[in-house]
Amino acid sequence: MLNTNKTAFDNMAENMSRYSVEPSWTNLTCLMGEAIRDSFRKKGFYGRPALTGDTTMTNQTIIAMLVRQAIIPHLRNYGTGTIINISSMGGNITFPLGTLDHGSKFAAEGLSEALFFEMAAIGVNVKTQELPLLMARALDVEVFSPPLFAAVCSPDLRHAARRVARYKALTGPVGIEADDDAAGLTLRWTWPPDMDPPQPLLLCELMFWCFIAQECTRLRVDPLWITLPHQPRNAAAYEAFFRTRLRHGAEVAIRFAPADARLPFLTVNDAIWGAFEPELRRQQDALAARASMSGQVRDVLLRAIPAACATADHVAAELSVSPRTLQRRLQEDGTSFKALVNATRSDLARHYLLSGDLPLAEISFLLGYRDPSSFNRAFRDWTGTTPDRFRKEAPALMPAR
Repeated sequence: MLNTNKTAFDNMAENMSRYSVEPSWTNLTCLMGEAIRDSFRKKGFYGRPALTGDTTMTNQTIIAMLVRQAIIPHLRNYGTGTIINISSMGGNITFPLGTLDHGSKFAAEGLSEALFFEMAAIGVNVKTQELPLLMARALDVEVFSPPLFAAVCSPDLRHAARRVARYKALTGPVGIEADDDAAGLTLRWTWPPDMDPPQPLLLCELMFWCFIAQECTRLRVDPLWITLPHQPRNAAAYEAFFRTRLRHGAEVAIRFAPADARLPFLTVNDAIWGAFEPELRRQQDALAARASMSGQVRDVLLRAIPAACATADHVAAELSVSPRTLQRRLQEDGTSFKALVNATRSDLARHYLLSGDLPLAEISFLLGYRDPSSFNRAFRDWTGTTPDRFRKEAPALMPAR
């Protein structure tokens, strides 16, 4: 077929067969040991390094085909059976720098879909286990997660929705709008106009709320309806999870009955939430500050100053605006580029002085000063003291941890 190195596959097939005939701990250990050893081999199916994209793509696709080729004759003899493919998120959505790897995942999805029709003729079923369904079934209220924690500590589903909607921005650009009226509690998902969230992500969001409603009340709570712009491929499996039909609609939304939204949560804990919420507020304020132009400039300057490229032209290019727009936006924020450079230099100077034993000459260079004397004068203007004295006295003034 191909001039390939099939040692890894042959070892895997032999050990899988041995374990399937005699499922003992000894044979399982052999199977796992061989798999681990083969994973460290530096040769792929084409004899190239296994970490290269083309070989990785070919390996994943060919392995899937070879495994199916090996087991289908046995299933045909039995006249029944099931082939289960665990779907990868990479087979539904893509991320930068993963072109070939995603190609192999999409190829695996296509193989499974085509195989479903081919195997139906001999009584063999082919299933694709969707990743959102696996994630939903793995949810646990005892696992710490900020959105999960905020919801679980709430008195009921209405409060949980308002809390999560308020702090949703801390987890990403997808937001939630919560409407509580006589028709029920409706949650709608929003995102920036230039963004199109992948469907698996939105399905996970919907499943999260069904899980919360049932797990925190210990009662059966089914949504009244769910709308999606596009139906998932395995719609029946999702409808079985939600216990309601998936409607086609322009928005991603879910509605719970008014009575269900007011069912008391057995997991309510106001004391813990009261201790936890201030930190969420602090993070939200910091996020809002970074969203301003001055906050974005500070973020760029933290990298640009040590790299000796802290110019307005460089920062404007990093933020994809013109230098004139940069200056105008900073004026609207009540500051200037020069003021932000000095403030960032001051912060970096304190960081360098307190976090290590860097010589003052090196710190001066990292901050963009030609000589230590210029750095000394600037630091005295910022703090009223010298860098040497600050380094000696500041640690003693800091609160003990």
